[in-house]
Amino acid sequence: MASSSRFTSTRANAWSGLREEPRRSQARQITLVPAPHRPASDEDIAEGIRLHSLAMSGNREAIQQALTYFEQLRNRHPADDRVAAYFADCQSLLGSVVDDSYSMFKNAIPAIKLLDQAVENRPDDLEIRLLRAYQSFRLHEGFFRRTSTAIGDFEAILAAYDEGRLALPPKKRNQILFDLGCAYQRLGMAEQADEVWNRLLALDVGGDYTGAVERARGYFPADQETALLALTEKADLLREGVRLFEAGAAGDRGAARVAKELLKKAHETDPDDALALAYYASATALIEKDAVEPNALFGCAIRAMKALREAKEKDPENPRIRLLRAYLAYSLPEAFFHTAQTAIQDFRFVLEAYEKDPALLTKEEYARLLHHLGECYRRSTNDFEAKKIWARLAADCPDSPYCDSIPASVREEVTP
Repeated sequence: MASSSRFTSTRANAWSGLREEPRRSQARQITLVPAPHRPASDEDIAEGIRLHSLAMSGNREAIQQALTYFEQLRNRHPADDRVAAYFADCQSLLGSVVDDSYSMFKNAIPAIKLLDQAVENRPDDLEIRLLRAYQSFRLHEGFFRRTSTAIGDFEAILAAYDEGRLALPPKKRNQILFDLGCAYQRLGMAEQADEVWNRLLALDVGGDYTGAVERARGYFPADQETALLALTEKADLLREGVRLFEAGAAGDRGAARVAKELLKKAHETDPDDALALAYYASATALIEKDAVEPNALFGCAIRAMKALREAKEKDPENPRIRLLRAYLAYSLPEAFFHTAQTAIQDFRFVLEAYEKDPALLTKEEYARLLHHLGECYRRSTNDFEAKKIWARLAADCPDSPYCDSIPASVREEVTP
């Protein structure tokens, strides 16, 4: 969370370590609270929340820094459930960026237990409930089965808001509503998702979420879909399929669905066309990336990688095919698929082709490629090459938002 304000009543003064307790005569006496049982000070928590906010960006260095801070704070205040909850969330964030399945589960499972215990100890502490909601929401449903927990916590927070027990800024309230709808949709509860999203759209006076909700719902104009699916020429199918595939990759579920059908027809029209095969495989993987069951997720990813390898063998010098394979390899969990090296090879191939023909990539595509290539090197613990790529990103694309992903410890070193 980005704010240090509490959702619950003010705690005892952590600096004095004193708590008042009633005597039988109704008079009050001062009782010394042992140090391990004192809550952390608001100042200490505020600093931790600042670090936690940076960690939420997904930067591994920021996550480790926040985790270390809360670990030390928890050692000093082991009875503070608020500190334990933040520590657990940082631990879970670390599990989301590790590169082996053992470490992923090693971080996620203890974090789940800690957050559940914190909520059990303080069921009315809505700050802790919000931490658990998003920790559960981030975890893959197929492995952890925590989406229902996220729904329960989101609903509790919104109920407190409706009853006037919790003040939420409109921006945060709307984000919670959007994510709650996504959580319902993930479990196949379309009616509940639509109900939540309709409430969001009614409250979203600026219309900031209108497009996001339409994309999440998978809406696509029926007349346009009919016209597109009536196309028969391979060139037309490929052109429109690629256009919609790009929109689907940006989060438009309806565009992704129609893109898959168009690219399937393009591939069936000419099975020997390597580019059509590559796009069809990528579009299929895009559709299946949110599969709940691990077997479906893994099976689709394996088939897509096999098809992209086949496309690459058919047309080994095609940079677009190599870029498609690079992004699929990059998107797969390294903990299970170990495809970082494949992504590196393909990104490097495209980068060399771009140096010969700058028209190959737009400025945004070039910055995105450098960002992902640097991250691939980091995943492979090749910090030397990662720094070289980050330096190139900072020098060639200084205004790109991807520069924000450069770790703080090397940003000054690589920024000209």
